[in-house]
Amino acid sequence: MGMAFLRSAGHSENEPPPAHASATDASAPADPSAVPVASTNTAAAGAKTLGPDLRYVPPGAVVVASFRPGVGLEEWIARPPADLWADPWRDVCEAAVKGLGLKWDSIARMTFASTAADAGSWPARSVVLIELAEGQNAAALESVGRPSPLRLGSTTCREAVSAAWPHPMAVIGPQSLVTGGAEAMTLLSTGGSESAPWAPWFRGDAAGKAVLAFLDLDAQRQAKRPTPQRLLDLWPEGKQPWHALWDAPLEFYLAVEGAARVRMALRYATESEAERAAAAAIELQRATETAAARLLASIDQRVKDGALKSDAAQAYTSLVEQARRVAAEAQIERRETQVCATAPLNAPPGALAAALGAAAEAMADDHHAAAQQADQKVLGALSAALAAYEKAEKTAVSGALGGTLLPPETRLSWLAGILPQMGHADWRSRLEPGLAWNSPHNKPIAARELPEAVNPLLGPGVTAAGFPVTHYVGLAGVGDDAALLPKDSPRAGMFGYNRSTRIEDIRDGASNTIALVGVREDLGPWAAGGRGTVRALTQRPYVNGPDGFGSGLPHGMSVAMADGSVRFLSADVDPKIVEQLATINGGEPVTAEVWQPRPTKAPPMPAAAAEQPAAPTPPKPSEPVIELQPDAVPRLPDAVSRLTRAVVDQRLSLRVERLEWEQISLLRAVELLSQMSAAPISLDPAALEARSLTPFEPIRLTVTKKTLGEAIDAAAEQCRLSAVRGDHGVWITLPDDQRRVLRDWEHSVADLTGAIDLPKLIERFVAPESWEKQGGRGTLRFDAGTLRARQTADVWRQTIVFVERLRAARGRPLKTDIDPQSLALQTRRQRAAEALQRPVTANFRETPLAEIVAYLEDATQTALLLDGPALAEAGRGPADLASLAVAKAPLSDALDALLRPLGLASVAIDADVMQISTPRALAARMHIEFYRVNRPLNRPDELGQLLGRIKREAAPTTWSEMGGTAALYFDQPSGCFIVLQSAAAHATIERILAE
Repeated sequence: MGMAFLRSAGHSENEPPPAHASATDASAPADPSAVPVASTNTAAAGAKTLGPDLRYVPPGAVVVASFRPGVGLEEWIARPPADLWADPWRDVCEAAVKGLGLKWDSIARMTFASTAADAGSWPARSVVLIELAEGQNAAALESVGRPSPLRLGSTTCREAVSAAWPHPMAVIGPQSLVTGGAEAMTLLSTGGSESAPWAPWFRGDAAGKAVLAFLDLDAQRQAKRPTPQRLLDLWPEGKQPWHALWDAPLEFYLAVEGAARVRMALRYATESEAERAAAAAIELQRATETAAARLLASIDQRVKDGALKSDAAQAYTSLVEQARRVAAEAQIERRETQVCATAPLNAPPGALAAALGAAAEAMADDHHAAAQQADQKVLGALSAALAAYEKAEKTAVSGALGGTLLPPETRLSWLAGILPQMGHADWRSRLEPGLAWNSPHNKPIAARELPEAVNPLLGPGVTAAGFPVTHYVGLAGVGDDAALLPKDSPRAGMFGYNRSTRIEDIRDGASNTIALVGVREDLGPWAAGGRGTVRALTQRPYVNGPDGFGSGLPHGMSVAMADGSVRFLSADVDPKIVEQLATINGGEPVTAEVWQPRPTKAPPMPAAAAEQPAAPTPPKPSEPVIELQPDAVPRLPDAVSRLTRAVVDQRLSLRVERLEWEQISLLRAVELLSQMSAAPISLDPAALEARSLTPFEPIRLTVTKKTLGEAIDAAAEQCRLSAVRGDHGVWITLPDDQRRVLRDWEHSVADLTGAIDLPKLIERFVAPESWEKQGGRGTLRFDAGTLRARQTADVWRQTIVFVERLRAARGRPLKTDIDPQSLALQTRRQRAAEALQRPVTANFRETPLAEIVAYLEDATQTALLLDGPALAEAGRGPADLASLAVAKAPLSDALDALLRPLGLASVAIDADVMQISTPRALAARMHIEFYRVNRPLNRPDELGQLLGRIKREAAPTTWSEMGGTAALYFDQPSGCFIVLQSAAAHATIERILAE
């Protein structure tokens, strides 16, 4: 097979290719793995290559995927069923396209390749080969960015094209370019992957192939990356054969040939492994037929019950029937060490992507239901094992085994105690309770995975030291010290480090007391005592809250009661109820109403417990207390990264002898307290808006012999705000009752009635996830010209602002005392235009980011809010060193020059307020803008064309019809587009509408 060489823009016709490239691959070795390949049509000399050019795939690549965006696959790939390709898609492919300013419809084929299986290394160790469509010219990119020291052949690379994609890029042909991390791009100079064992799969006439993929599964396992093995753990019919198929393969190959067929191959180490896998594949075909029939019957029943809309049901049914046909008609064969499957497709990938979007919600409901059932099965088995232990030993198991004088976290866990009841008597016989759980004697058993303690939805995991974790813990009660309390304490729960609790010890009733609960965060080894296996309620909310409890489901979690029954706790349950269920002797009745998935009315409040939970005791300071004044700024701490809630709490526990600020802005106070504590602290712009505050709000702060955490609380309280702790820092936002407590509200909207369905419009645009129709708790109805809602104060305020802006757009009188200026139909970018043009001169080199930001704030009188938690999540912090050299440059340019090398970005919040965050965090935050169209849209086709263009060019995968939350509506009476989108998408929309 011939393959024409793609010359870089600097090559002459007679110039030889780079040393690692060859003019053709006719001499390439035959595929040693005998994986079936495409037909080998020879390309004409000098013609554009139809398949990916493997000279630009770095040697040693362990992940390679090539696809054609024009068939709608970008929508499908953006909705991964598991975290197999989400990271390379989001962090590399999508980022490269956006960063280079390309559009999907300008790309003929994209190829992603990486030498790393670990997701954290993908941006640095991956390349993206982009082949443009006919009529496109890559030469336009030859002058973007700045020259890079890196060269490919005679082509000089460019770099720092944009903040979203600061990596090297080279134009390698009239319609081709390659870009990627410097490490991966450097590898290309040593040779490509034309002779790799998997290369034949990618050769030939690839024009008809929508997708080509290779995955080194062995590398994935070594990097502890997810593999497809556990994708079907919640599917009872197919779990066993699916596992047998994916237990041992070394490599995976995929080819989707347009709308015609899909081909897959798995390569194993031995022929006997391949033979077993082929038998599993045939069994999987039969299981698919059974499961499809069950699922189709379920879909029909849900439609009849009114639980599933007909359009979603139709899309869901088509996907299930397509899967059944593919499985039934698949041709499976074994070729030595390979298992190959070829199946016809009856719909193009684009149509499948559309169906997937339409059925996404129904599929998610089924997935959650299956996950809940599987989780409850594991909890039931653990409860049965506890009961069997008590029957055999005549006593209940203790929360931690071994000597009670030893620290609980060094002892063996209660799970180790019930190993015989779980079928692992031989494991238990080899464990020595008198030794540490990870001692050389116990370590061989502690290092084994315990499937009986794994939530099937979350899948197996290990600690940083490599020990398998548990997703289930014994509940200790209420308060940090609950596991150490005696069993007669009103705050004590079923499990304690030094106590064992029998049924007769439970005065509250075994059916009213939680024994076991799932955890999704702060996971510990199953074999270890301590918080990893015995945990108490310490911080509200308890379901999916900061304590880490949860089953991996958004709407609640399953718990096992002391009587062995398994129940489901809704995320909406009152935390007080959970506290009462957590204790064995609290003396409170609990009604069955608490177990309803979504209660229609609030459950009754039982009497308070005799003893209140003790407040967490902050650790004693290891250094002398400090006295600080606002000008005495301490040295910045090391860069903030890899934070956990425990680390944040520890940093905030530092005590201050005296801190007195007579007058200081809220923003400056937050910056100083963040520096003192080394904990990221951020102001919530939406909360400031809700309180009609600016970051420059003056406050007075005096604290004596208090912790820094208490100082932060005091600063927030002065502005009627609350300091909320989390894994990545502190968020100064609205108090909990404003964000969580539902109240009844009403507002007259008789002046806005007409053809518009106002409640439906509000539910689409104002906090969509908070309304009952989208799985939230809020309700809204229209009654005789009045909106009546049950919502939180925060969402109701947003609702009123939306309604008033709609009135302003239509020229109607306002009905509230909201400042009319805040309702003006200006976008955030327009309000901040003057601030962004303020000139600034600066010359910083290797200076902490916080110092440069403070200087820019003073120089331009603009608040620059550091989104500390988002930065910390990305491994960034205010102490990161940065450089900035500008002379009389607009603030917008200065911010771009400062933030782009750090992988950060800024966004306008208001006239004098900007926020600095990560591109990913900013993309996830959506806000509403009203755009008045500057020309009449008299013909329906004009409006349709404009709507279509906006949805194609502005974050196309985020719109509601594609399964996202973004929304777009043209309000005819006002002549305005109403848009819910991210800041970046709003910028695109503003540009389109300004044309």
